[in-house]
Amino acid sequence: MPENNMFTINELYRMLNVWSQRVRHTAQGIDRFQGAEHTLLAYLSLDLLMEEDGFVLLIASGRGEHALSEQLAQALRRWGVQDTPAVIDRARALYRQHGAAIQEAAARGDDIETLRARFPQFDELDADYCVVCEEDFSTLCSYVRRHPADFAGLAAAAGEVGSPFPPLQPSSLSPA
Repeated sequence: MPENNMFTINELYRMLNVWSQRVRHTAQGIDRFQGAEHTLLAYLSLDLLMEEDGFVLLIASGRGEHALSEQLAQALRRWGVQDTPAVIDRARALYRQHGAAIQEAAARGDDIETLRARFPQFDELDADYCVVCEEDFSTLCSYVRRHPADFAGLAAAAGEVGSPFPPLQPSSLSPA
């Protein structure tokens, strides 16, 4: 358990950096964690893919089920994050309408630009996410920092040798 029952900023950044690198490459293993840890990993997966190319990429990569779930939105609200869950709720409605078609087109080999042009319904949501993500990420970090016991498994597994996630380069283990 971190000192003073709170993660230091360096401990928090290291843990988030390690897991961001891991979920960037694969969603495999996220289900190994439960509760708050699962919520954090689903959020990191959402945030990373949104930074790269938005909701269409997130859905095309097969992560819509986790990242757009009602459970994720509800958990984020309990943590004090308000705007991102509203965007997730709106994106979930579009995912239900277009998710299968996006995944089928991606499986056929359509590139992201073709998919984005074919599904412009997500453009406004991508922009809305970009507007709220910085403040909401700060709120999320504050919550994680104040509740280290809820994330002990992730903190411990951040340095795990036999992890189901791809190996990390030593330079990626330092705080961002």
